[in-house]
Amino acid sequence: MISISPQTRAAAFRQTLVTIIPPKSQSDRTGFRNVAQWLARKVEAGDFNEHIFPVVIDFAHEAAGPGVRNPAALFMSLLKKELNYPN
Repeated sequence: MISISPQTRAAAFRQTLVTIIPPKSQSDRTGFRNVAQWLARKVEAGDFNEHIFPVVIDFAHEAAGPGVRNPAALFMSLLKKELNYPN
């Protein structure tokens, strides 16, 4: 089995995230980059395993659902609530 580094997974995660929730501002882009880096650090530290990335992508799909006015804000709120994201 080929091992993929958390940093590589984070980069792929970020690409997927911006297709689900297109950033509308520089703040969104920075926030998404920070989330990806945070997840990679948490995986490297052993706080999460590599399966966290698809879980967080599910949060993005939920946040981008019909009728959501600010998907990026809802996504960040879900991260804070579900994973204790610090920002």
